[in-house]
Amino acid sequence: MNKLYQRRHLRFNEDKKVDTVHVSDCGYHDFNYLKSNKSMYVQSGSTLHFVERGSGTLHVLDKTFEVSKGDFFFLPPNVEIMYYPSDSDPWAYYWFFIAGTGGEELGHRMGFSLDNPVRRATNTGEIENMMESLFLQGFSNEERYFNALSTLYAIASKLAVSQGEAQFVCNADTAQKVKEVIKLNYKDKDFRIEHVADMIFVSHSYMCKLFKMKTGISPVKYLVKLRLNKASELLKTKDYSVKKLCHEVGFNDELHFMKEFKKEFGVTVKEYREKVSKKSDGE
Repeated sequence: MNKLYQRRHLRFNEDKKVDTVHVSDCGYHDFNYLKSNKSMYVQSGSTLHFVERGSGTLHVLDKTFEVSKGDFFFLPPNVEIMYYPSDSDPWAYYWFFIAGTGGEELGHRMGFSLDNPVRRATNTGEIENMMESLFLQGFSNEERYFNALSTLYAIASKLAVSQGEAQFVCNADTAQKVKEVIKLNYKDKDFRIEHVADMIFVSHSYMCKLFKMKTGISPVKYLVKLRLNKASELLKTKDYSVKKLCHEVGFNDELHFMKEFKKEFGVTVKEYREKVSKKSDGE
């Protein structure tokens, strides 16, 4: 492994301070190569860590937390803390030291508290890419400082959105938004349920859990049922082939469409068409 990657450190002067949030340092520590400090101490600013690999233990006042890959943990100033890697699976983490007086408020807005200083990331791959690119961007200290600050705020915005999810667990608006997005996009054969979470700014797992809680089915099943219902409506007024029906309602595969159609309505597309035609003639 490149020795540079075992320990990285960018230092920024105080004159780069922006408002009350100032990133004075940021870095990457790999404890396969670094020694840990197992003693309580108090820091002068706030720190945000993102665990890229491994696991460890965090002590804040009289509370203990187990931290693992994909977790963020936030530590405010003037509080006794201690954290160290696991012996069997030592962590590697990225970190920011926030020297500005707004650090604690930023942590609060990201959903952290003394009782809950650890949060799980919902998009670990994206966070890892953001942190990795931070050390590859810019040549001047000025440019690197603003890259670091913008990365911190980008992370804060994602955590703030994720934190907000808990505030509408009982809010039917989210399930309704999912339905609306699906209704607007069901004809697109490349449309995927994963796209919906991005459009309404919530995590995919949270969206699926809430939607099923509110409707009794998953978003995927809702999409399939909507497409099938739209196909059944078209069969009542149009003499479309199976291929044309698939195209009109967003199915990629004709065999899959016919299988799902029979499962939903109990008859084949041909039988359904004949049944509708006879009913129409009888009228």
